[in-house]
Amino acid sequence: PGVARLGGTGTVEMQAADPSGVAIAKELVEVMDKAGLNASYSEDVHFSIWRKACVNGTMNATCAILDANIGEVFDTSTAEAIVTQIISEFVAVAEKEGVHLDPAAMKDYVYTASNKVRGHYPSMHQDLIQNHRFTEVDFLNGFVARKGKEYGIPTPYCQLITELIHAKEDILKVK
Repeated sequence: PGVARLGGTGTVEMQAADPSGVAIAKELVEVMDKAGLNASYSEDVHFSIWRKACVNGTMNATCAILDANIGEVFDTSTAEAIVTQIISEFVAVAEKEGVHLDPAAMKDYVYTASNKVRGHYPSMHQDLIQNHRFTEVDFLNGFVARKGKEYGIPTPYCQLITELIHAKEDILKVK
């Protein structure tokens, strides 16, 4: 009790929902950062959310489907093609949602973030493969696939990934 531990190199980005709360939000960020939670104030939290979702959308389900850690996935001959396609789907849907993600910058960000934690098994792998629990795929790749359909944007990789994760959930009889 009373102890929090950050096990990875992730960050916490916050923005005040109302301009009157900026000072308090920045104070909270300072407290969290001093506690070692890599916190920062974001002037555009929607960008931050989409960027983080794109990282998770490329690696979480892929590692779960392949039963591999991040480094093992990135060491495959097809990783770049898979990652690039998933990023392009996130970028296209984010744009329709009013958030601009530069494809090249996102690819660099995904690779930089992933290379820092090559031996890590992402949360979706931990939930599905290690603990036979439901995953967050519907809120990452599944969300992009649903929004893509709504906007008329093809999202074949996100759709397939979502379906494969749900198939694996059925096979493992997750609870």
